[in-house]
Amino acid sequence: MRILSGLLLVWLCATCRAADAGAVTVETLAYRVAEEGSGAEQGSMSSEIRREPGRVHVTEDRKQKGSPQKFDVTFDAATLQPVSWTRITGEGDAATRTEVRVADGKIESKTYAGETLKNSASVAMPASPFCIAPMFKFSLAQMLDKNSLPSALHNVNVTSDGSLKVADGKVEDLGKESVTTPAGKFECRHLRVTAKSAMISALMPPLEMYLAADGTHPMVKLVMAPSRMSANIVTELQAYKVEQVPAK
Repeated sequence: MRILSGLLLVWLCATCRAADAGAVTVETLAYRVAEEGSGAEQGSMSSEIRREPGRVHVTEDRKQKGSPQKFDVTFDAATLQPVSWTRITGEGDAATRTEVRVADGKIESKTYAGETLKNSASVAMPASPFCIAPMFKFSLAQMLDKNSLPSALHNVNVTSDGSLKVADGKVEDLGKESVTTPAGKFECRHLRVTAKSAMISALMPPLEMYLAADGTHPMVKLVMAPSRMSANIVTELQAYKVEQVPAK
């Protein structure tokens, strides 16, 4: 608990200092992705979360076998809803870029190969709360911070070709559990996220998510159950830092 107490003290100090004009609080997180049991390396993931007046800006870099991805997402701090979302899949000339915007009751996506528009799509905005996969861990952390954790969640999936599909999910709060990772020992809220549709559940089994019970509720551990497409995959926090930086 000493490591966790130190992290929370750093977070509290950084949050207080961020109230000063011209400064924001930035969290950086590093994760290891591996198969449970065998420990076979599947990749890594790093995230940066900037908490600015009126918005939360998240960037994430996923280095996973065969499909490196980068994400850039902005959330409205008041409504906890995503406002814009960009995903880059692949590298170099083979990379594709998908841009998603939320406005005027619609969610719209455009997918590019280089500067060439390959596909566009639009769906009506689901009822709140909703999130854009696979960034729902940040949405849930913000909802947890506001004591507004929902029992149901509308999950907007952006497919590889940029199409938009809305899937209803369930969120179960399974209480507090202690979780130890290379980043330290954390008291966590254990959440289980499942798809309501039996057909989708067969392809996407439940996600066991462990968010730190205190501070800004960073994700400490994520367990993806085996499915037809993958083995049991565990994403585990390796390093966590909070600091104050000048506003851009």
